[in-house]
Amino acid sequence: MVRNRMAELVFAGGMPITGYVIFADDLSQLYKIWIMLVTTSMVGWHILVVNDAVFPGSSVPRTKLGFAILLPVLSLATTLYLGYQLAAVGLILMMVNWHIYAVYFKGFYATALLCNFLGGLLHFEVGALFLTDDLRATLSCALFFGLLMTGGSMHHDALDYEEDKAADYITGAVRFGQRKWWRLGIIPMTAANLLLAVQWSVLSWFFLPAFTFYVVLYGVYFTEPTTERQLQFRFACRVIYGLAGGSFICFRLAEVIGG
Repeated sequence: MVRNRMAELVFAGGMPITGYVIFADDLSQLYKIWIMLVTTSMVGWHILVVNDAVFPGSSVPRTKLGFAILLPVLSLATTLYLGYQLAAVGLILMMVNWHIYAVYFKGFYATALLCNFLGGLLHFEVGALFLTDDLRATLSCALFFGLLMTGGSMHHDALDYEEDKAADYITGAVRFGQRKWWRLGIIPMTAANLLLAVQWSVLSWFFLPAFTFYVVLYGVYFTEPTTERQLQFRFACRVIYGLAGGSFICFRLAEVIGG
């Protein structure tokens, strides 16, 4: 559980970093990346704790929950004080989206998919909004990450089938079947990468090859996606997309540092 939560935090945190480095132009902006990292990490941890707290049958210590409630206050106060008003709005929307998901929308597949799509979109936007107020410039990449998170959530829901069924959630896996829902996850993943191919950019150099590996793995596991094989698939995908995202971030950092 802890390992999965840390993996989710790392991947969710990678999107704001990607959004930030895409729009970074000089070293002075790179020096300020810690502001974005600290404020988004506080909000991210808050979201994870609240999501755990509202899950049926869960038990989150009061001290931990109280600390988690304090974190977004500190995050937003810091963001606003330093003059990042649009980023603060993005952080608020991100929290609202995930809280609505956890309390109301997680239990039904259509609304859960919408929240996951908006989550991926907002995670990228928050990082970008620390450096730009041009929403049109950020939109295509934000849509890519929204679709990517949607596909990933479908694969993830298939693994949570038993837990969600016990909680009376009508997730896609519960409604349509665990294996069928896992197989359908390729649809938003494909849509994301078609968008990336059409809107060709440096991001495409790193994420389109990752998608190629994803498709190969999907083909390998397609015929018999047992729970154990789905776990193997998820681990492999995390490695592939982690390497793609990490490599892109390092490339952009090197570009900006090199001038």
